[in-house]
Amino acid sequence: MPKLLQGKPLNANAIDAVKPGATRKELRDAGSRGLSFIVQPTGHRSWALRFRHEGERRKVTLGTYPQMSLAAARERASEVRADPDKALQVRAPASASEADTVAAVWKRFLELHLDDRRLVRESSSKRLKPIFEANVLPRWKKRLIADIRKSDVIAALDEAQKRGISARNSMRTILSLFFNWAVGRAIIENAPTAGIPKLDEKSRERTLAYPELKTIWQGCNSLAYPFGPMFQLLLLTGARRDEIASLEWSEVDLDARYITIPRERTKTDSEHAIYLTDAALEILKPLPRLKDCKFVFSTTGDSPSSGFSKAKALLDKIAPCKAWRLHDLRRTFSTGLVPLGVNEIVIEKALNHTLKGPLAVYNRHPYTTEKKAAWEIWTTHVGRIVTGEVASNVIPLQPSRTPEAIG
Repeated sequence: MPKLLQGKPLNANAIDAVKPGATRKELRDAGSRGLSFIVQPTGHRSWALRFRHEGERRKVTLGTYPQMSLAAARERASEVRADPDKALQVRAPASASEADTVAAVWKRFLELHLDDRRLVRESSSKRLKPIFEANVLPRWKKRLIADIRKSDVIAALDEAQKRGISARNSMRTILSLFFNWAVGRAIIENAPTAGIPKLDEKSRERTLAYPELKTIWQGCNSLAYPFGPMFQLLLLTGARRDEIASLEWSEVDLDARYITIPRERTKTDSEHAIYLTDAALEILKPLPRLKDCKFVFSTTGDSPSSGFSKAKALLDKIAPCKAWRLHDLRRTFSTGLVPLGVNEIVIEKALNHTLKGPLAVYNRHPYTTEKKAAWEIWTTHVGRIVTGEVASNVIPLQPSRTPEAIG
């Protein structure tokens, strides 16, 4: 909370006497109702007006000091009180300092929080950063962060919701992180995201039928690097999209036949080792080693792959199937292993899910051999589907083929 300095009507001497401190200071002007002089820890000085409008508390930043004098601030405050509707459309004046614009605060937030691997996992940062930079910065980068209201946040979330509930909830997550960090740094008093809930997301149930798997696999054979082999590897391994799309050659050991995803890149914050079957090796070995590029799959030669939507749209033209998403490959992997007799705990481990309840506490078995067998069983099964040996979706349970029995 800011340090509130109560007193008499302000004058130039009183204003100049307020020095920056460890926390934000706010000096109220008894000579103009709701007007305050604010001094940030950074030394940035500004005028703000607080008032009620349509039953809601509002705050408008009027300008910076000394560009806006005390007399000018009082005059502007009077204009705002007289016409609040017009005032709510006001943006920071051109002369305002850039120290507390959304763009400037975002830059500090990246440096001190989101890009600090001790505080935020790399996978979370990579997922959330593009959302803000593509959808928030273009809207608000020149606005003072203190001017962003709850209605602004709701408008941004409504726009994101047009892309889906998940997109809206991801937007809310990064906005909440950003504004709550700004509150903790005494840059703003309150987060405009407060009280805005996440929306319940309906769980998807889509899995791919065997004829669809065959069509998609063959379509991937016609899809150029990096997406064709990437999508096939997703199907064989059951890994998350970004884990494979950002795969580095240093994480691949073709001789030992393993991919090792470091904990910084996993959703569960735990290292994930994926066994490479013969078919998976056949996908990886011929891939180009781009000069000075550490990534297995890259569209630029110096960064991980992107442009999944365009690649998926192209695949849909090459191999048309009922609407599906890339994440459905992971669900198909998980669901498909069950009738093949693979133990559900082994499936959870192969997906790098965190076990729940007592299992999480007492079951410390790594399931290395069992997971290896599960990937072998699934790869063999996919091969039979692609070659046409398996034409039905009905597969009898094969208890003797469980990973525990194979050992």
